[in-house]
Amino acid sequence: MTDDIPHVHGTIVQVPAIQRLTYEGPKAPLFKALAEARKHFGQLTTDAKADVSKDGKYLYSFKYAPLNVVLAALEPGLTAAGLALMQPFDGDTMYTIVAFEGSSMTVETPLPEWSTPQQLGSLLTYIRRYQIKGLFAVADEEDDDGNEASGNKAQVTRKEPTAPKPAHSTDLSKATQEDVIATAKAKGLDGSGLAKIVYERTGQKWKDCSELDAKKVLAALVLLP
Repeated sequence: MTDDIPHVHGTIVQVPAIQRLTYEGPKAPLFKALAEARKHFGQLTTDAKADVSKDGKYLYSFKYAPLNVVLAALEPGLTAAGLALMQPFDGDTMYTIVAFEGSSMTVETPLPEWSTPQQLGSLLTYIRRYQIKGLFAVADEEDDDGNEASGNKAQVTRKEPTAPKPAHSTDLSKATQEDVIATAKAKGLDGSGLAKIVYERTGQKWKDCSELDAKKVLAALVLLP
């Protein structure tokens, strides 16, 4: 199942509603630390604005707290409670991990389809913010739900996910190949540098990569400094 939601640039994107929450270690110490952290959280200021549109038609605008503001508001609480916050990304799934001593909880969100590095960047930023706010039970002063309650309601399309088609080497499109090569060059990588990343992400050579493999490589390249 997916929900249409706006990302930071105001266009509608598909973000999976299916997420997975797991725990490791005893929960009580972790929950106690989370409760302590909440005493020290700062206020979320909605200093960013998104215009929501669909099919080229403007629907409404809403204000929100961008990722850097959310992190800054939470930092005093995380430090005071001794909590560690990590958000790794493996190419297919975004993880948000909150750890305290020998305990942790993890939210996994599978990524929807994306086709350009810019779309991936916006998507990761939105999901990071979305996961953090959910785990720490914090909310913006005004958000998309507030606009919906006021009658500014966007049309939402929901559908069951379909099983992905098995990827084969012949599925690799020319456009994706060009994106990978162009991104590698932009990051200052030569052929051997790209080959190393390809093998690390897929376990095979570039010529044997499928479309899915190539997107994993592209995602890894985008995250390079």
